[in-house]
Amino acid sequence: MKVSALRRLSVLFVLAVMASCAKDTCPYDDARMCDRDFRDSLAAAEPCFYSLHSVPGEIESGNRVVYSPSEFVDVPRKVLLEYYTGFRCANCPPASATARNIHQARCGDVVLAFIHATSQFAAPLNNHPSGWYSLDLRADESNTFIMDFQLSSLPSGIVNRKQFGGTFGLAAGQWLSEIEAEQAQPAEAFLRIRGAEFEPGSRTMTLQVAYRFLGPDAGDFNLTVGTLENDIIEAQKDGPDDIYPYEHHFVFRGNANGTYGTALNSTSPPLAPGRAVLHEISFEIDEDWDENNLYFFALLNHKDTREVIQADGFFFEP
Repeated sequence: MKVSALRRLSVLFVLAVMASCAKDTCPYDDARMCDRDFRDSLAAAEPCFYSLHSVPGEIESGNRVVYSPSEFVDVPRKVLLEYYTGFRCANCPPASATARNIHQARCGDVVLAFIHATSQFAAPLNNHPSGWYSLDLRADESNTFIMDFQLSSLPSGIVNRKQFGGTFGLAAGQWLSEIEAEQAQPAEAFLRIRGAEFEPGSRTMTLQVAYRFLGPDAGDFNLTVGTLENDIIEAQKDGPDDIYPYEHHFVFRGNANGTYGTALNSTSPPLAPGRAVLHEISFEIDEDWDENNLYFFALLNHKDTREVIQADGFFFEP
């Protein structure tokens, strides 16, 4: 316990010292990203939110779903981009625009999560003269992610929870090339959110997730299911200015089945051709979240390394 506590304190100290968001010069290679009008012009299009797949497959008895065998041929490799930010991070809006633009250009191929983190940049304020920055957009997992992936500054992005050049955290200018490199590799698994049902009285969401490993030896993997929320109106620090109202999209609200998901039995029993395993999960939606603006995602990630090998997501429409 003492080691864990010391580790947490040391990480928070590093964040407090190194994660400086206020700089006099533009920190981005493309200086236009520090021009608010230029960023707004890039982000003018509506965010890309996609619905459930139109041909979900048929459920057979047990936990199997039947697809056409063609569904398992040339399966696209979808990529998770986790963007670490905070509404009081003055240098974050340019990186936020980069993340949104990547997602817009690759709709359906990139699952994007904005993870608000650290007390320095994301903790609510109770003394702002306008009452802004009063919402807590952090999830329970946020600080754990910060420590586990050794992030020392914001903004920062992680692609599929992999290390590139010995580090997880990447600057905004590196995201697209690493995403393209990931997508150029053959998919290791099929993953599809194929059904969703919301019960308003109990605020219970039930998702059906189908998965199938495409290699001969899948190894040990977890399935992670999480929630994002869009159209949250709050303030945002942008250089020396406070912007209000500001629409926060892709806000990570938390995972439904643990920080890094739950273990899957990936190798047995063997699947017949055209079959995938069907996993159903139910969880409660927080009363403060707007069910009309929720986005759900599923990940297949290595149990030990946490590296993501496949992702899927959709915008829920009650």
